[in-house]
Parts: sequence; structure tokens; C-alpha cells
Amino acid sequence: MPEILAWLQAHQSDYLALLKDMVEIETPSRDEAGITHFADFLTQTLATEATVKRVAAPGFGPHLIVDFDLPGSRKQGRT
Repeated sequence: MPEILAWLQAHQSDYLALLKDMVEIETPSRDEAGITHFADFLTQTLATEATVKRVAAPGFGPHLIVDFDLPGSRKQGRT
């Protein structure tokens, strides 16, 4: 556990900056353009860490399915 805590502490400012950027993007629930802009932001931000698939949701903006490339083996029964 101490290794994880040390890693999180070392990257805390990066994650706080990301959180700030996400919070500052206007995304009212029924604003398709705003939600699309946020989806674009997340897709670009996660491009080096995950595979992002967009699912169309006309009138609402895209939904994202994010598959992170994490270390370690996958659990049995999961793909």
C-alpha cells in the first residue's frame, strides 16, 4: 500500500489539474454540443492510457466506453 500512496502523492497535482479542467467544461444534461466537447476532451486526454469507443446518442451527445490498459492479468471470465 505505501507504494500506491507514494505514486498517488507524486501525481496529485496532475490529477487535480485534470479534475479542474473537467469541471470547467460546461456540460448541461441536454446540451449535445457541450457533451460532445467534453467527450472529445476525454477521448484526447485518455488516448495514451486507454481505448475509447464512442456510442452515438442523438440529442444527448456521445457516450464513451473506456477500456484502460492496466498492468496485471485479467480476472477469469472478463475480457
